[in-house]
Amino acid sequence: MISLCGNRYLGVYSNTVYPKAAQALAYFLSTDKCQIQRAQSMFCAPSNNYAVNEVSDEPAVRAVLMQLRYADSEADISESFLPSAAKLGESISAESWNRDDKQATQDLLHQTIDGIMVK
Repeated sequence: MISLCGNRYLGVYSNTVYPKAAQALAYFLSTDKCQIQRAQSMFCAPSNNYAVNEVSDEPAVRAVLMQLRYADSEADISESFLPSAAKLGESISAESWNRDDKQATQDLLHQTIDGIMVK
């Protein structure tokens, strides 16, 4: 439906039981070394430029970089988009959904669009 791009932040919940351990984990996950290892082993694109440059030959990272030109910034989308898209995904993945029921599918798509367009 839409390709999104934006920033990824690693934060620590202020009421976490183990704040120092959580901060250490967040710090580690954001390091260049960890981001490069994750890209190579888990096929996920890093969120910092140095790591991206180091693994730009990885097929998954290359695909993400190519897709960026078509992506919309998360900051620019309506707040109603993600809940509406989630509801659409949940409806389609439900066992009760019948893909052969064209009218029900059309109604579902119209409901999704109406939900996104709500201001």
